[in-house]
Amino acid sequence: MHYFVNETIMSFENALALKPNEITILGHVRTYEYIEGEPAPYFVEINCLDNRIVVRKNRIIDFPEYEMEKEETFEKIDAATNTFRQWILEI
Repeated sequence: MHYFVNETIMSFENALALKPNEITILGHVRTYEYIEGEPAPYFVEINCLDNRIVVRKNRIIDFPEYEMEKEETFEKIDAATNTFRQWILEI
């Protein structure tokens, strides 16, 4: 696990183990993983804002450049956490 400004960056395995209340405390979690020695082509992030939770799936173009592929906004952390986990598992 690493910290960068206000983000917590962690492996897929660690991110999948997070409980909704842990995500709320961390505020902004971003995944980063190596698959077969190469960086994964995607990363997923969840960001708890004042009145909503945003989950994004991003495709890495040429690190550190990336483009957003999917985004969903939620009012409840449980629904957001389910989508966050589902998108990690898709990678």
